[in-house]
Amino acid sequence: MTDTPISLGLIGAGIMGERMLRAALDQPATALRVAGIWDPSAEAMVRIGAALPSVAQQPNAAALIAASDCVYIASPPSSHLGHARAALAAGKAVFCEKPLAVDVEDARAFVAEAGDRGAVNFPFASSPAVARLREWIDSGVIGTPQRVSIEVAFANWPRSWQVDAAGWLDRTAQGGFTREVVSHFLFLTRRIAGSKRH
Repeated sequence: MTDTPISLGLIGAGIMGERMLRAALDQPATALRVAGIWDPSAEAMVRIGAALPSVAQQPNAAALIAASDCVYIASPPSSHLGHARAALAAGKAVFCEKPLAVDVEDARAFVAEAGDRGAVNFPFASSPAVARLREWIDSGVIGTPQRVSIEVAFANWPRSWQVDAAGWLDRTAQGGFTREVVSHFLFLTRRIAGSKRH
């Protein structure tokens, strides 16, 4: 443990970037400080600057990475791996929105290289309810899951809070609906049922 607060830099000033930025600003200054934010969209930077004028705006990804101990990546998915690799190469920790990469082999290679310096933000990973469910399964309270069925539907797609992302959200290179929604439930399934294959 260090007495120096962790310096967090954020790449991406969209919905998720702003959410994480606001959460970071709510943390004690003795534990975490925001090094700044960067987004390639000038419009996004103007919007985030108007909403949170006290946050430093970095001129590019390299400057943001240099100013940070840990880099949170919330840019469109096809750019995640490039930013993550740059941060890791600079000796920084990486906390990335899903997916880490569009290609599975690229993601696996990065995970192997990053070790404990990298993580992907799956909310179910730290959910108390999921931890309790896993405890119940492990202790035999509810037995061993035999089958999992996943069905997901929304009245509107993209969801109302994602309208600003509609221009890229459904593109194949970004992963579309499966990456955006189903990935959470696939993660949950592996968390509670394990990775056994039959």
